Amino acid sequence: MDKIDIFLSRPTWIEEKFKEGLDNFYKILKSLQINPRTIGKSDYPIDSPLDEVISLMNKCCGLIVLGYPQIKIHKGFVKDVRIKNTVELPTEWNHIETSLAYVRKLPILLIHHERVRRGVFDRGAVSKFLYEIDFTKSDWPLDDNIHGALNNWRTKALQYYKETVSKKNKIIEYKDKIPYDFVTIGTFKTGGTATDIRSKIILKENIQPSIDIFLERIDISPPYCLKCSRNLSKVHASWMADGIHIGYDCKKCGVEYKGNKKELRYDVLSDIRKNYQSYYKEYKRKIDEIINNMS
Repeated sequence: MDKIDIFLSRPTWIEEKFKEGLDNFYKILKSLQINPRTIGKSDYPIDSPLDEVISLMNKCCGLIVLGYPQIKIHKGFVKDVRIKNTVELPTEWNHIETSLAYVRKLPILLIHHERVRRGVFDRGAVSKFLYEIDFTKSDWPLDDNIHGALNNWRTKALQYYKETVSKKNKIIEYKDKIPYDFVTIGTFKTGGTATDIRSKIILKENIQPSIDIFLERIDISPPYCLKCSRNLSKVHASWMADGIHIGYDCKKCGVEYKGNKKELRYDVLSDIRKNYQSYYKEYKRKIDEIINNMS
């Protein structure tokens, strides 16, 4: 079997006393045909770190989080309680990367040094495997609990890999068979006129895109009359105004839209911005329908 790519969330710097144990952990991953990838270690960013993390995670079948101490607080307060013992905190990227993987429903395994606390390393914060161990011990990867958890997590990661590969193969197989490039996700109505709203089909997408990215995919139909369903005629200004396009109307029913094609598109996109979740929900329903029909 080929190695599976997984995202390994860990700091790029760790204290010397932790390095031997980490090296041994990498050896175990290699023996299990697991290829750990980390921004700043195996993969080096050319865009913003967060964009690179999102891009890399889309290529991975699971997440392992290693909580190494990065910040030590000897004096101060946690809320209004004075610190009695040193507080050790992990890199903030552990929390960010865990959240991204959680949204993607990736198999997640969290392991942290025995004194690292807060965030995803607080028991119950994330309903995933969470293990605490002394990272200074060089043989910590061989601990029975860690070894058992890793094998359990690996089974889930392999299942995710198989499902992902199967889904990608189906998408490749059926992509050219889809007889259209857009799906209708709604209708924009105003003053007795209507315009169908269509979105470009993107099958390979794991998370909901930003509004701006989604808007770039939008196409609109020619406006039509809600009463008779006929396409509206263009209305032009007089020759004194150079005959520019200023609106649409239905000669039969008398309904009209004041504005040219650019202004109509602006109104449509504004409506999508206001009701993005509803439009995207309908888009996702149509995409899921297409994918299910591929099965």
